[in-house]
Amino acid sequence: GKDEALIEQLPYVQGGQVPCIAKRFARAKNYKGEEYVNHGYAMAVKTAGVKFVEIGEPDPDDRPTKVVTAEEYEQAFIDNPDAKMVYWVGYAPPEDIALEDVMDIAHAYGARVIIDASNCLPPRENLYRFIDLGADVVCFSGGKGIQGPQGSGIIAGSQDIIDSIAMQSAPSHGIGRVAKVSKEEVVGQIASFIWWVEQDDEERMTEHHRKTGMLHNSLAGLAKMSDSYIEFPDEDNRPMPNVHVKVDPATGKDAEWLIGELRDGDPAIAVVGHARDPQIVRIDVRLLEDEEIMEISRRLRETLG
Repeated sequence: GKDEALIEQLPYVQGGQVPCIAKRFARAKNYKGEEYVNHGYAMAVKTAGVKFVEIGEPDPDDRPTKVVTAEEYEQAFIDNPDAKMVYWVGYAPPEDIALEDVMDIAHAYGARVIIDASNCLPPRENLYRFIDLGADVVCFSGGKGIQGPQGSGIIAGSQDIIDSIAMQSAPSHGIGRVAKVSKEEVVGQIASFIWWVEQDDEERMTEHHRKTGMLHNSLAGLAKMSDSYIEFPDEDNRPMPNVHVKVDPATGKDAEWLIGELRDGDPAIAVVGHARDPQIVRIDVRLLEDEEIMEISRRLRETLG
């Protein structure tokens, strides 16, 4: 809230860290193949006096939990009566519980719903869709789809929460001090956002599909590849096309091998695996130039040909 005395106590919260209910995250591996104990955001929220309470059963391969039920959310609040927040990633599988139902449950227990919409633009309608549905806070990356500075972002939501967030920065220098951005990033964020909202969503999506198709069409017939296809929406149900490259299991290789080969080559190329298939690499080229896309194609053909 806006209590300066309590703000000064963060992250040391009376009674212990405040629970935040969240769908279970996968435990990723680092570039050495070592498994992380925590998921990517666990340590970050601790610095704000918060801890995640994860719900949903892990998959046998410890990949992301696909579906969480309303009963599991209800039970999480019963087991954690001090829970004040629900963390929700902007898109979810269609078979998952609806966001509206999650918000109804959370609000019934007096908890706020925080939407991680960092990679949910485009479409433009997402700027207001989550708020219209009843979300308390929505967080967008200033980079990614908006194409502004990667260290910037946009927070939208209830005025009382926005005011509280502002109090974490100068002149009181709360926990927000460590997350400050430069004046150059602020200007870059505003300029890129103005540019972004002036673009036509349909034309933007057509261009994204063109670029994705360019890469996909260049990869036919590679010896170490058993399949290549375009997935849309992506595996997280977001409206963005990805090229999926499946390493042939008969080679004895998998996605981790291909990720390493691309990362360690010249030029170094960073791609990610698939949450549910250890043979698949996902490649997102929406924001790249055509010549960059063809350079990725060259590296893939050299590695898999």
